[in-house]
Amino acid sequence: MWLVGSNLYELSELLTGVDKIADSMTHERLNQAVEHKTVKVTKQKIESYVEMLKEMGSKLPLATAQRWLASLNNIEKPITFREMQAYARELQGRLSDELSETKLWVVPDERNRFLVKRQFGEAVEKNFNPATKDIREAGRCLALGRGTACVFHLMRVMEVGLRALGTSLNDERLDPKKNPTWDTILKRGDAELKLPLKERSGEWRTDEHFFSTAHANLRAVKDAWRNPTMHVEQHYDPEDAEEVWNTVKGFMRHLSKKLTA
Repeated sequence: MWLVGSNLYELSELLTGVDKIADSMTHERLNQAVEHKTVKVTKQKIESYVEMLKEMGSKLPLATAQRWLASLNNIEKPITFREMQAYARELQGRLSDELSETKLWVVPDERNRFLVKRQFGEAVEKNFNPATKDIREAGRCLALGRGTACVFHLMRVMEVGLRALGTSLNDERLDPKKNPTWDTILKRGDAELKLPLKERSGEWRTDEHFFSTAHANLRAVKDAWRNPTMHVEQHYDPEDAEEVWNTVKGFMRHLSKKLTA
């Protein structure tokens, strides 16, 4: 779950605002029902915060917010300003207690771009949907500075592209269900590229530049990162991982022009 810091700030501002407004009211006014317009606006805000608290796994603040929401929805017993203030104070206190025991990760602004959806573009997400989860996980790892973990996920993304490239060779020995190795597909691709264009498999005959480029990129990734990544001695800092990210992104975007998983 990714939470934008402004969400918590806005919730705190709402609670503080409700408390201050109620504090400025007379005893008589506090006991009066809240106007329909104010109830409607407050209900919309609390509904959004209930969803946020659910995602946070925040139990006690969530229970308070849900009771507040139930009171706002109670037509038979309209909520009063005094009750609004009580809910705001209770929720503020519970939230403060819980956050005092919660560790938060801060993502630098320059790495927020790795948390957006469709990091590799719509074509890759559409044509290589099985790789979507690992692309997102790789982005999250990179955003949090976990370079080696990012590269592991990116190698899984490459596997999806690898199998699509293998399938395009129309060779039953490269059946993705049998999990052919990188070497097997690369050697088969090498052999294909050595053939005269008219003797190559159907797809590889239609666009020599596309397939030769894809094959070359695949070999470059294997030699530079795939093999080293499998050894415990190799580690990647965020800058190294971002270089891998850009290369894998380019490879998958290239494949998505003609192939699908």
